[in-house]
Amino acid sequence: MMNTPLSKPQHKTVFVGLLVVLVATSSGSLLAQEVNTNQVSSTAANDSNQVAPLLASTNGNTSTQSTRPWISLGGVSYHLQRANEFNQTNLGIGVEWPVQAPWTYETRIAFGGFKNSENQRSLYAGAFIFPLSSASGQFKAGALLGMIDGYKGANTGGFFPLAVPTISYETGHIGANLFLIPPVSTIPPTLAVQLKFRF
Repeated sequence: MMNTPLSKPQHKTVFVGLLVVLVATSSGSLLAQEVNTNQVSSTAANDSNQVAPLLASTNGNTSTQSTRPWISLGGVSYHLQRANEFNQTNLGIGVEWPVQAPWTYETRIAFGGFKNSENQRSLYAGAFIFPLSSASGQFKAGALLGMIDGYKGANTGGFFPLAVPTISYETGHIGANLFLIPPVSTIPPTLAVQLKFRF
């Protein structure tokens, strides 16, 4: 069976649909966090001695995480094969929004757009999952899993799935993501650095 390329309006419909699903997931997670907070507050009012051990046991998981979103500003890339000239200044904007996932790993929904290696506009939507973290929480390792478009040789420029190994470094307000992007169509493996900030 042959795949039918998506038209530009259909590309937009797919992207908007992904965002709706991600935002719905985020809203549900934030609501769950609020309910859990209210439950803990109620328990504290009834019996502070029982709350103290609970806080001590969960402190290791919550101290290195934050509900504040990150704003990414694109970045730069380096293509590991230099035979062709690719765009290596990948300006754009994106969002990383922490959510409470059903698993224990730190998870953030992610979406945005940037100028890709082919000098085309790319949109992406997915989630960062970080199973590894340093004791300080400043270094994290995991992957960005999701969908991306804008590459002529991949699904005729339409959306296709992509998994990108990621190392993240974060301070209070400034951070950076290091990506090892696998080959996409005629584009070789690529190292990319994405800068980000939060208030």
